[in-house]
Amino acid sequence: MWIGSGKLGVAFASLGNTLFNMVSTGENEDVSCILEDNSGNLWMGFDGSVSNITNYNSEMRSNSILSFAVDNDKLFVGTSSGCYVYDITNHKFATPKVILDKLADEFITSLIVDGRGLVWMGTRNGAFVYASQKNAVYKASVGDGYTNNYIRSLVEDENQNIWASSDNGIIKISILPQNQEEELRFQCFSYFADDGLGDAHYFNNASCRTKSGLCLIGDFKGYTEIYPNKVIPEIHSGKTMFTTLYINEVLQSPTEDNPYIQENISVATEIKINHDDNITLFLSSMIPGSSQRIKFMYCIKERKDEWVRIPDDYVSLHGLSSGHYTLEVRYEIQGVKYSATDTEEKPVTNSQDLVEEVEEEEITVKSKDNKITLLIVEDNADSRGFLERSLNDIYNVLTAEDGKDAISVLRQNDVNIVVSDIMMPRMNGLELCNFIKKDIQFSHIPVVLLSAKSTEENIITGLRDGPDDYITKPYSLNILKLKIERILGRIRQNRADIITNIKVEPSKITVSSLDEEFIQKTNQIIEDNMQDANFSVVQLSSEIGMTRGNLYKKLMAISGLSPLEYIRTIRIKRGYSLLQQGKTNVSEVAYSVGYSSKQFSRYFKMQYGCLPSDFIKDAK
Repeated sequence: MWIGSGKLGVAFASLGNTLFNMVSTGENEDVSCILEDNSGNLWMGFDGSVSNITNYNSEMRSNSILSFAVDNDKLFVGTSSGCYVYDITNHKFATPKVILDKLADEFITSLIVDGRGLVWMGTRNGAFVYASQKNAVYKASVGDGYTNNYIRSLVEDENQNIWASSDNGIIKISILPQNQEEELRFQCFSYFADDGLGDAHYFNNASCRTKSGLCLIGDFKGYTEIYPNKVIPEIHSGKTMFTTLYINEVLQSPTEDNPYIQENISVATEIKINHDDNITLFLSSMIPGSSQRIKFMYCIKERKDEWVRIPDDYVSLHGLSSGHYTLEVRYEIQGVKYSATDTEEKPVTNSQDLVEEVEEEEITVKSKDNKITLLIVEDNADSRGFLERSLNDIYNVLTAEDGKDAISVLRQNDVNIVVSDIMMPRMNGLELCNFIKKDIQFSHIPVVLLSAKSTEENIITGLRDGPDDYITKPYSLNILKLKIERILGRIRQNRADIITNIKVEPSKITVSSLDEEFIQKTNQIIEDNMQDANFSVVQLSSEIGMTRGNLYKKLMAISGLSPLEYIRTIRIKRGYSLLQQGKTNVSEVAYSVGYSSKQFSRYFKMQYGCLPSDFIKDAK
């Protein structure tokens, strides 16, 4: 039995013998995987190289070797930047082009070859399957029935099903029957804490099958036993129900004087709202114990939209134009042999005065999970794993082993804060920080650097667009947590200041000069169009040179407001300032900021808690 360690190389012992013999691996001390091939050769992967093969003398793009699998004389090598195939007999790489193309930037957490000869690859982006006979790579992902794309490990049971541990439960993946010429199709079924998993957090590449057929998957507290032949109880279909209604984030109870609903939302036949109201409807399939397997979808009937998948159990709509709409919602039970569906309709009437502007339509589905996403960038696997385990309870933690890897993670995820080491291969922490602060897509993300030398501190403090904070090693975990929370607290305070302060000062609410310029430009465009009642998010995004989607993400990250809400906030602030200066005609003030008197009064009260007329009286 061979065992690899994080700092002491490898050791071996006979089964039943507790005395291990240490084997030196030279400078390669971080052992990440060990595999014996069919000829008895022992392959070791390091967080730095694989045997004497590195990215300097091969086609591999990374020296971080994470997993192995062997198929006859082919060694599959999983790295932090793709999967590669080594011809053991001819001592050279012979990676099929389809693997190089499809998995070039994938972080390969685990590899197995199943009984059919298919090579399964677990990644941060789902499970990929290489079929050599078809010379094709297929992907099983969230759309096939499971709820998390971060695959930690893979193991095959005796029935040729694949069991994959993920960051949200364990997934059973089956290949559906097919003809020889057909593409592979997958069916997935997920298991969660309610199914007996508890609060398990799984290791990468930590699973096996015993001689008795049990599948074992390792986690931080031990391992999970899977009995593949145990019968899974059938889930019966239910009925889609609307359970709760929120208008502008206020829970609506049915009463006679409630302008929105007078009867319980589950039996109400219609909802009447104002055009600027934010409506949120919570949903239920009425199937107990299956909430994580239920996936809801919605569409607006009159617009002939396609069905939109909802990440949670509610749908939010905002800024609908005046008219009558029918909101259709249905659900699917994922991972079973049938797709149980049931559709519920809810008419929504959106009314407004004809003289008021029709604001542009902006429909968003918001996530209920407000957990901050933190990216840890650390080339040392032990330190990276320690930080991930220590911060996982507080934040949604993503990891990367160097700056290059971090950029890939940033492009695929909405990251709120980055904690990075400085000394790393390919791209160090200072280079990563500079990249983040100079790219408009990421420049709002605060960065904390982990500094090991006093000379690095001097470099850090001399940077104009440097990190938001830094910590000198060795550091206390509590100090790191405190620094992260202080940065996040400043962001929350900046967002509150945008609402409460009369003037929005870009330099005080941003974390980079690029963002400061962005807010200055945004504010100026809104100021230049202040009296234009038809000024919209479409015009703002066009003038600022960003797509609506990117503009939405950017303003939400900095201000916590959508573009529509941000425009409204700036306009109402101008109106407040005019009233403060002695303007007493509310209609004139409203017109000067692009609103009707009724609109201005409503938004003013929403922002400042009183009507403009009451504000004028109090000022006197």
